[in-house]
Amino acid sequence: MHIRLLSYAIILTILLAYSSSYTTTPILGADYEQYDTRRLIISLNTTPDEKILNELEVFGDVGGVLGDIVTLDTREGVFERLKSLPYVDEVKPSKRIRAFLKASTEDIGSSWMNELKTLNVDGVDGSGVIIGIVDTGIDYTHPDLQFPDRRPKVLYIWDQTLEGKPPEGFDYGYECVTEEIIDATCPQRDLHGHGTMVAAIAASSGLAPGGYKGVAPGAEIIFVKSGGPACEGASWFFDEKEILDGIYYIFQKAQQLGKRVVINLSLGTDIGGHDGSSILERALDALAMQGAIIVAAAGNSAQDDRHAMGDLKAAPEAMLEWVIPELTREYALSIWFSNQDEVGLALTTADGVEISLENGTKLETGVGIIEAVRNEYADSYEWLISVKLDERFFLSQTLWKLSINGLKIGNGVWHAWIESDTCNFVYESFLDGSGYVLSEEYTVSIPATARYVIAVGAYVTRNAWLDASGEEISIGSEVGSIASFSGRGPTRDGRTKPDIAAPGSVIIAAKPLNIEKEAIDPDEFHTVSQGTSMAAPHVAGVAAMILQLSPTLIASEVRRIIIDAARQDEFTGEIDKQRGSNTWGWGKLSAKIGYLVDIALVGGQRNLNVSLILDGEKIGVIRPGEDARLFIFGRGERSLEVKPLVNSPRIRVAPEPPRNIINEDGRVAFKLQAEYMIRIYEYGGSLLDETWVREGDVIDLNKIIVETVEPGGLFVRKTIGAVIDSQGKLIQGSKIIVTGPEDYAVIILDDYTNLTVLLLVVGASVISAVFLRVYLAQRRHALRLKSTFYTA
Repeated sequence: MHIRLLSYAIILTILLAYSSSYTTTPILGADYEQYDTRRLIISLNTTPDEKILNELEVFGDVGGVLGDIVTLDTREGVFERLKSLPYVDEVKPSKRIRAFLKASTEDIGSSWMNELKTLNVDGVDGSGVIIGIVDTGIDYTHPDLQFPDRRPKVLYIWDQTLEGKPPEGFDYGYECVTEEIIDATCPQRDLHGHGTMVAAIAASSGLAPGGYKGVAPGAEIIFVKSGGPACEGASWFFDEKEILDGIYYIFQKAQQLGKRVVINLSLGTDIGGHDGSSILERALDALAMQGAIIVAAAGNSAQDDRHAMGDLKAAPEAMLEWVIPELTREYALSIWFSNQDEVGLALTTADGVEISLENGTKLETGVGIIEAVRNEYADSYEWLISVKLDERFFLSQTLWKLSINGLKIGNGVWHAWIESDTCNFVYESFLDGSGYVLSEEYTVSIPATARYVIAVGAYVTRNAWLDASGEEISIGSEVGSIASFSGRGPTRDGRTKPDIAAPGSVIIAAKPLNIEKEAIDPDEFHTVSQGTSMAAPHVAGVAAMILQLSPTLIASEVRRIIIDAARQDEFTGEIDKQRGSNTWGWGKLSAKIGYLVDIALVGGQRNLNVSLILDGEKIGVIRPGEDARLFIFGRGERSLEVKPLVNSPRIRVAPEPPRNIINEDGRVAFKLQAEYMIRIYEYGGSLLDETWVREGDVIDLNKIIVETVEPGGLFVRKTIGAVIDSQGKLIQGSKIIVTGPEDYAVIILDDYTNLTVLLLVVGASVISAVFLRVYLAQRRHALRLKSTFYTA
């Protein structure tokens, strides 16, 4: 699924060399047959045990086991016998699947995360996590795919296209272990470039000139080279069974290493139900339930007119028309109806011959071999029409028609998708016709439509770049807008897809050094491409960061964190948090998978250690007066507490408030109120008193002594003559500012002040009484004289 960039001439050098997304169809192009009946994918009605696997070994070599899906390399003639086994639900021949930075990493914020340093985080770059990739190959010698110490980022490579040293549990391919990769003796090569670019977007160290660092430069890689070239190397096709084997291999290796893994699939197909029901989708869902995080490109066919839909209730009869371009060998049409509906189908071939289709139709006609199969599912059925064109039509554009006649109509809605192996720049497409519409909806490719796979659409982060000569090349797209090619949802069963949109146009990343530099390449180490294939590894890198921070998360939790962190802007518009958008998912990818909180401790001793506790878990230690910043992983309300680490029973510290509820970037403060135990001893004697006093308060030792020490007599009290601290220092006065726990020795004196005052009072009272008596006597004498005078 190539994306048209600039003129066709530029497409030739850029996207036929680096195909931007992969589609599947019963295969197409090169020397591939439509199906390989020796490579089977078996759906069981139970989880296979050792007995079942041993029985299947009789029919061939068991490969990957993903839930109730088993891959099998077998011989011809066992297809029907396998279908008759009681534990077998479905046997499918393996289909072929074809393949679908600075600006981008800055846009999503991954560089910010890589360099983030807080109290609880020292850079988030995917360290300790493995990114697994199934693709066209990898240039493991590229500087961008080495760590700064020149260790290779790639731990293991399984080249399924070479023979000689298959990995344990498989009977084909060549496995390169770490030692071969370090010694550069691994024979695997990327002859196409797509795989190297995908790996670099996810995890490049940026060591090559240009400094194009990937999203998760600390992550390691396990790589499976799969498939083969078509269209003289311009396209690449994969085998469905080999993809499943590769995914299983990656997952098993990661488990052996004891590390979490994110698996990136920059490939897909439009042939199928787009509802999670295919064997490939179900196998990926099973692996996700076992702990793998799987990311898949949403596809690039939104504007290719490769999806049509109709309603039998509104139009009981429809004539579906499509064009197959020249340079095409094979194509397939997948058309889905509800089980509530029955239809009659008649195909009109390119030479005008009408063929009534029945289940199992297989005809050799003047235009080629035509097959039609009706596949039954739980609530719907598929008519799969496959055409292998005669060589005479390889250089001709052909017109085809399908008459759809509603015989019994219940639900009425139907969908059709088309794909081919064309080597043309113009793709197969439906034409406007009677009884249906062409729609960008329902164009998210398989397996991105699986239930537990993270589906990734693409938006524009760059619309121009400088080539090696310094000339600017521009594609004219508006930076920030959704990429016109990006697959749109929903799924056929009504789920929102994609889940997220990530940078996918235009992306600069590593190219294999064995591929010659093109005129439009920015330098000899890097190339330019676009597509949802480029968007998916951005999300894989962010998923690796998430697992670095929280290695125990399950697939649904990783998806939720990515969705919660998604950005909305003038291009996305407001997106409903519950329903999402079938164009953008839940928004633009953001690597800022959390928020920053600055912590202020007010009060408390500067040498006091204080634990920070987030949701009951200790995450760091700070001291009052120090700058402290926390990275809070995820979104939503969190509870932050502080717990002073007090080693002395004579110190107690109470924070206010006891906890803060945080939910966004900002600042929180805790006031620390310390209290200290103060002990007072009589000099050379026993403990007189001990008391808790708040830091900074003033205590009056004299007052304490007066209140606690027995007086020396009725009118004699105790007082402090001197105060000495625990260091032997003489303290001036009895009032002390408390700065910590302390012992004080006091010299106590008898204070006779009260007795003196009493004596003075008593003396004054006596004198007053004497004077009063004299005064009264004189007064009586004067009265007697006056009385005698009046009598006379």
